[in-house]
Amino acid sequence: MDGRGAFVFAALSVALGGCGIGEIPPKSFTEEVQIEFYDAEGVLEEVHYRFSGDVWRAASLESKTLRLRSEDPSLPFEVVASCGPSYHYPEGQVLFLRATAGEVQNLRLPCSLPHPYKGQVSTPIAVSFPSILGGVPLASDDAFTFDGSSGGQVAPGGTQVAYLGLPPGPQKASLLVYRGYGSGATLLGGKVFDLVVEEGRGVTANLSDHDTVETRTWIVALPEGAYGTVDVLYFKDGMRRYFAATPSYATIQGTEAGRYAVFPGHGGVYLGRLNVHLSYLRSGSLCAQECSSQVLLLEDTRGLDWAPGLPSAWGPGQLQVSPDGRTWELRHPGAQGYEVHVRGLLYRGTEALPLAFWTTSSLTLPELPSSLGVRYAASGEVFFSILAVKKGGLDALGAALAFQETSLSGLSFTSATLSGAQFVLGVGQRHHGQDGDDRHHHHQLDQ
Repeated sequence: MDGRGAFVFAALSVALGGCGIGEIPPKSFTEEVQIEFYDAEGVLEEVHYRFSGDVWRAASLESKTLRLRSEDPSLPFEVVASCGPSYHYPEGQVLFLRATAGEVQNLRLPCSLPHPYKGQVSTPIAVSFPSILGGVPLASDDAFTFDGSSGGQVAPGGTQVAYLGLPPGPQKASLLVYRGYGSGATLLGGKVFDLVVEEGRGVTANLSDHDTVETRTWIVALPEGAYGTVDVLYFKDGMRRYFAATPSYATIQGTEAGRYAVFPGHGGVYLGRLNVHLSYLRSGSLCAQECSSQVLLLEDTRGLDWAPGLPSAWGPGQLQVSPDGRTWELRHPGAQGYEVHVRGLLYRGTEALPLAFWTTSSLTLPELPSSLGVRYAASGEVFFSILAVKKGGLDALGAALAFQETSLSGLSFTSATLSGAQFVLGVGQRHHGQDGDDRHHHHQLDQ
């Protein structure tokens, strides 16, 4: 799943009041909601909010964090944001949220994600190896890695240089040395180290002074026909990105087991990540072509053995969309919220504009503020993917972007995704009504 999917991101800020915002402070409030728009490229344009039945109000931004105070935690509120062009969304995008203060408290939404070629310094890291690591003689076909992809071959008793993209400044990093590949890899040792990243400056990591590394196991059992990948990420405060606790991700089918590394002297958080492709669907008008059904888990393993279970996938009768694309009936069992990415429904002028929306229940998309200059399409094809949050709630979607141990500790996020779905606006399954008229039914998932 790429950076735009699940985890899932954000940015914005303003102090707002209950029924009147800013200039009319509430007399009292029981809940406060904080919404941060993750905006790595600085393209956030405007933000509006409203409570149920109210008019849209422009939000004054400060530090890219929006705070809403509500005297009634069950009262729905809506937030809409316009984001300009960015690397991942060259046309820009519109973000929409509908929830209550009782359902979300601290949410991150993705306005723009980090540019893969900006703000990063390609840093040469010279890794010095002893001949023996942790009592095991090293061999030239052993390998090392920082993040599961960057690294190289071991040079027993010598030095090997590898490059890693990092943001500038002081920070922490880690590396692992291993033998073999995938779920069968044996962990030989590792190191957590400090470094300062600057253009034109190299870094050294000496494994003669290595850290104690312990191993834990992971085990995953997949149903017949399913396949996926599993890995474990490592993060501690001071790091500016995630590093690997497994040599790389392991491709799995059936029942598979493997090991991951823990650094008992350094603390930190270990995030188990499981991404499973369950099946392709050809079902109902939404998957008349073909949909892909997947489940994703991101969970704090607490540095212990990890044996995750699988949430249920999308099934018949759990999703319906009205012919105009505005009303979404969402009924995934046990879902705590939904993230939907839509293309072809919203336009600015003659250009389709990506729409991403988050909701805790079924909804009808409202008319948006006129200053956004957007309109809903009346015809054409609409493509979408939808993610049902099964555990962790909407607040967990952006936790992985916090880069803070306090946000990641105890994280347990599971979701079910349906991608590749599509429908044609203004066209639904036809039904002959009792009064003799022809009516359009919703697009839906069927058996």
